[in-house]
Amino acid sequence: MSAAYAYALTEDIKYAEKVATFLRYFIDDEIGYPKKKKGCSQSYVQEGHFFQHLAIPYDIIHQAGVLTPEEHKGIEKTFRIYMDILDKHIHQGHISNWLLSEITGAFYCALAIQDIERALRFAFGMGGSIHHLKYGLFNDGWWHECSVGYNTWVSSMYIHTAHALLPFGINILHTHFPIPFNDEVNSTYNGEDAKVRFGMYNKKWGGNRKNYVCIKDMFDATIPFLDYRGVMFGISDSDERKLEGVHFGSTFDLAYRYYKDPEYIPVIHQNVNVDPIFGHAELPEYRSSYVKNNAYADNVGIAMLRSQTENREQKDQIQAVIRYGSHGYAHGHFDRTEVLSIMRYGRSFFNPEHVWWGYPHFMYKFYVQNSMTKNMVVVDEKMQVPSDSKRLLFYSGKAIQAVAIETNSKWSYPPYGGMIYNETETLEERSKMNASSLPEVQAAPPYGELSDFTEPITQKRVMGVTDDYLVLFDYLKGETEHQYDSLFQIKGFKGIKTDTLGEWKHTSQFTENPLSDAQFITDCQWYEAAGTSVASFETIFGEGEDMRGTRTAHNTPGLLKMDVHTAWPKQSIQIVGRTAEDHGYTIPLEYQVEVDGKVKAEGEFGAWLLSERKCEIDLQGARALTLRVKNKPTYNEQKYPQKTKQGLFWGEAYVITADGRLKNFCDLDVVYENIDRGFGIGKDYEGGRVTIVGNEYPAAIPTSPVDHDKFGTLTLDLSGMNAVRFVGLIGADAFPGDEAQRRKTYAVRPKTKDKIGRYITIVEPFETESMIVSVQAADANTVEVILKDGRTQIISVNQIEHDEITVNIMEYKNGILIHNELACGR
Repeated sequence: MSAAYAYALTEDIKYAEKVATFLRYFIDDEIGYPKKKKGCSQSYVQEGHFFQHLAIPYDIIHQAGVLTPEEHKGIEKTFRIYMDILDKHIHQGHISNWLLSEITGAFYCALAIQDIERALRFAFGMGGSIHHLKYGLFNDGWWHECSVGYNTWVSSMYIHTAHALLPFGINILHTHFPIPFNDEVNSTYNGEDAKVRFGMYNKKWGGNRKNYVCIKDMFDATIPFLDYRGVMFGISDSDERKLEGVHFGSTFDLAYRYYKDPEYIPVIHQNVNVDPIFGHAELPEYRSSYVKNNAYADNVGIAMLRSQTENREQKDQIQAVIRYGSHGYAHGHFDRTEVLSIMRYGRSFFNPEHVWWGYPHFMYKFYVQNSMTKNMVVVDEKMQVPSDSKRLLFYSGKAIQAVAIETNSKWSYPPYGGMIYNETETLEERSKMNASSLPEVQAAPPYGELSDFTEPITQKRVMGVTDDYLVLFDYLKGETEHQYDSLFQIKGFKGIKTDTLGEWKHTSQFTENPLSDAQFITDCQWYEAAGTSVASFETIFGEGEDMRGTRTAHNTPGLLKMDVHTAWPKQSIQIVGRTAEDHGYTIPLEYQVEVDGKVKAEGEFGAWLLSERKCEIDLQGARALTLRVKNKPTYNEQKYPQKTKQGLFWGEAYVITADGRLKNFCDLDVVYENIDRGFGIGKDYEGGRVTIVGNEYPAAIPTSPVDHDKFGTLTLDLSGMNAVRFVGLIGADAFPGDEAQRRKTYAVRPKTKDKIGRYITIVEPFETESMIVSVQAADANTVEVILKDGRTQIISVNQIEHDEITVNIMEYKNGILIHNELACGR
């Protein structure tokens, strides 16, 4: 592409020849695409993108004279092979960004070889581009997979398709395409629900406000949600994004060329990837009319509230988003009623990819997308099964902005072992591929299946945004008693303060239940709390930040402090656990325990945040004890050799003598061979503490081999020790170095189970000094907040059990009511 653009701009033949050289290789009958039927090294979605980037350069250099007539025929033959494959594939009626990428590649190939019949087939035929638009685009302009990146990418393919059709007298830039009224995202829908796999729902929820969709809808959909920097919060499988050009340079440049909508100008100005092909030399200055306002979109399911404080800079405005609406199928998250985003000062505390294990890892659907990773109230440590939800309140006011969401959903354990990518594979094979061992489960659910469903639980969340904080009222009701946990996922835990706080216990995991994704939350400290509590957090951006294991973008350097006040319930259990971040420590290993030259214990497993192995060996009469550890090649190393990270430890390694004394290896004269001793005893390979499955081991012995192709050994002479037993525990430290900025899962749980769950939570994001003096709840519907400037605000929710929900704020100063506002309406 770059070489072709360079030729188009300079007419220097060397750039055209560079493109031709690649094309000659690519079309070769013996070693090229006609033989291999595979262009790129990734999946078929990238194959479509790959062919887009072949067709465009070929079109640009077509008349350059660098290709012979036979080579032109070879290119046409190759492009037709790809088009024939796609022609059959897209008749299934499935709608996705994958297929659209492949279809767009075929459409470009057809144009490049001047086959208008094939071009129109892929643009307008069964399963083609316009079918995807009609069936895959929500009424509110969001692509059905509910992700910022996919929405932008899909819009780019449509605007470029429209651009390419104009020379043929076909203008789809302003066409209204009538929509189907089935709720399934499928162009061959036959009135039956599609099979639900792994808890994913491919539905259009949220209703329709118009009977058509058009290409411009996709560009307009995101504009109201951009902050003053042009940054969009993450939704589903996406982190914070700027709407910069995806795959084809600045998409909004081309959209502005045809629509001349001034709301696109700020996006273009914010775009650092200026496209020289479709860019604009000069654009007028324009400030978006949306940038300070609240907004919602019912199909994708996002409602955003912004504080309306007068005489404050825009960066001081609080922006908070609540999640509802359609699920999003493969890229959907199980998070209706979640606080999806809070931004202030150009800093974001959370996005749905705050932890990310990649698509191939079982954690993708066993943990990452699930409810335990979200900022919401969860039921029985399970996953919220998708169902239609509704917005009951949306109010834009002066002192308060408010929204209320309701869903009625069953809860279940997540798909056991995550998503099945190959129908013939087993969970054991996937775990081995991921180098991450899971506990053995007797009578486990089938691989990839949800299990142990609850009855439908009514769940409502009311969110209000004031000038200084968020207030959340939560209401849940089931037919039987349930355990409710109000969760937040925040970096930089500083501590909890409350009227009465007692440290109760420490557990290595949030739960040992191997069916729940809560098992992946480790190193959990449990507290008993009475009265209003405040949990404090501080995330560092810029200098001194530690974003290892998290995905986030576009944060202004500085601090984002957050205080989470729990005003109701008055009595609670509070849990602070370590979120299951991915730091790359998935280490397949082989170990042996050898006594006097004979192997007494051995095993193989994938050491990571949730696996360890223990052994106890009889040493009576023994003369020597040897511990052997060897790295085994990972799945990726077998294809792409690379050194596995150093992170293996004997967390426990001690002998017990006949008189009952316990002697740690770290205190004995142990001979090390081929062992990377790192920072020494009790320190991980970055100098932090050693934890294995959430337990700290101050006497841990580093045991990663220096040469991974050989065993690393620790040998102990037992002569004269009168040893009778050896105890060992081996595993990986998955959270290296300083852990001060590790993300925490913070849970508030009522002391007893109940049919009804009620919460009042105040969340204050601030930079330097908190504005809140105290928070007190009068009951489950009313909370009083006293501020440092002398104001007292009393906020109450009304009719939360019903649909006609309202929120009232009364503000006092020196005992005098100075403002009274009722948030109502939809």
